[in-house]
Amino acid sequence: MLKTHCKRGHEFTAETVRINSDGSRRCKICASLQTQKHYRANKDKCLAWHKGNYQTRKARVLAYKKQYRAEKRHLENYYSIPSYAALVASQSGLCAACHMPPDVRGLYVDHDHSCCPSKRKVCGKCVRGLICHNCNTALGHVKDSKERLLALIAYLENFELKKKAS
Repeated sequence: MLKTHCKRGHEFTAETVRINSDGSRRCKICASLQTQKHYRANKDKCLAWHKGNYQTRKARVLAYKKQYRAEKRHLENYYSIPSYAALVASQSGLCAACHMPPDVRGLYVDHDHSCCPSKRKVCGKCVRGLICHNCNTALGHVKDSKERLLALIAYLENFELKKKAS
């Protein structure tokens, strides 16, 4: 029998329950109360931990920004494109495939992998455009195959027809 309330009597609803990776449930209200109780009992330790954690996160963010700038320079050198920003502007900041704005991961440079013999540098003539993460992943999974994409479209259309028929 599935329990409807936690040990302290709080009702399990979509807002008050958290499902753990092992499938067990935990009451968010009880967890919050337990966190508050722990903080009050160990205030000095918690403050020291947060201060140290802040410094670690700050260093991690600065390292990420440095890496991002390096990767951006790499894009311009590797793909021999005059400017990534100019390419983004030419597409109005949208994905060239689905014409949707990208998520936080930004736009990826899409190019024809069969064009250039060198794996070290792309000629720049084979750059097709900038695409979002989802479109880039989809193209990667179908290995840039038009036949696979058409087969997937037919598969989805077949399902739609079966769904309407039933």
